[in-house]
Amino acid sequence: LMLAVDLSGSMGTEDMQVASQLVNRLTVVKHVLGDFIDRRQGDRIGLILFGTNAYLQAPLTFDLATVQRL
Repeated sequence: LMLAVDLSGSMGTEDMQVASQLVNRLTVVKHVLGDFIDRRQGDRIGLILFGTNAYLQAPLTFDLATVQRL
């Protein structure tokens, strides 16, 4: 599974809620992906970050702890 995460300026907009607290969009993405990655045992996951350009942050790997940290 390759995850693509938007890092553009709009991700700093505080229009979402986590635990009744107003947070920015990137915080919500991190929260959702953290839970998703925790449940993907046995799957390889990679991470692409994009904004103006796209960057391979982590190639496909079984090291889910590192992908989650990145």
